[in-house]
Amino acid sequence: MFVLDINKIFKQIKFLVLILSLFFGLIFGAESGSERLQNSLKTICGQLYNLLPPVAILLVVAGAVVYGIGQFAGAEMRAKSTSWATAMIIGALFAFILVLFLPGVIVALFTGDQNQNWTDYCSV
Repeated sequence: MFVLDINKIFKQIKFLVLILSLFFGLIFGAESGSERLQNSLKTICGQLYNLLPPVAILLVVAGAVVYGIGQFAGAEMRAKSTSWATAMIIGALFAFILVLFLPGVIVALFTGDQNQNWTDYCSV
């Protein structure tokens, strides 16, 4: 009969987590804290810069579709669809504004000077 011993499984998981944390500690210990922060910000900036415009366009299209479909429904559903569409359009607007100002903010954080080339500080 097959019986699971939960304590043995937990001990093995704890040992594996310990070994992995030591391994990743050695890997990430090669850089200083400021270098890791700069690399993380570059990666986040690049991912947001590449992800937000398509998402914003999809939000605009989805908002238009929701608004249009809501116009064929009753009064209560029309009001709900109008508020949903408005929320989608505002979300898209925030995404576009974030994409416009994100490179300048990243450059200002790294150098304190807005006149630098932002692609050096944002992995696009």
